[in-house]
Amino acid sequence: MLYCPFDVMTTTTRMIFSGIFDRYPRLKIVLPFAGAGIMNLLGHLDRSYRIGFTDSTIGDARTCQRLPSTYMGTNMYVELGLSFSPTTIQQAINIIGSDHVLFGTDYPAGPLDKQFTIVKQLDLNPIEMEQILWKNCNDLFHLDVQSSATYTRSASS
Repeated sequence: MLYCPFDVMTTTTRMIFSGIFDRYPRLKIVLPFAGAGIMNLLGHLDRSYRIGFTDSTIGDARTCQRLPSTYMGTNMYVELGLSFSPTTIQQAINIIGSDHVLFGTDYPAGPLDKQFTIVKQLDLNPIEMEQILWKNCNDLFHLDVQSSATYTRSASS
């Protein structure tokens, strides 16, 4: 089970440092598992960038043009499938913004009701909740879905 988050962190780091987001600035990717731990590495990645580290053995390899952490809120989204920690989800929201977080469950491996309950526990305003539950997916994938549903936080939530 640990290999999935480690693979996501490794692949994301390589994509950032390769400069792919500079060459293709409109490229958007969705990271599973609320970023799979990459949020905890951003300070280290930024420091590595500042000191000139690249993870390439190819002499003419390109590297990213700005701090690795800056790609998180522009080129990357995170989805919440199998992210059962409210703290982890809140960290992702704090770092990349609620406009880059997508509700997900990884159903049937992750039960829908449990994931929804965790998201409802977060201290989100109705706009942030709407973004995470459906609007961000709608916008990212150009689905053109209109919602008449509104979310209100009840006292029992």
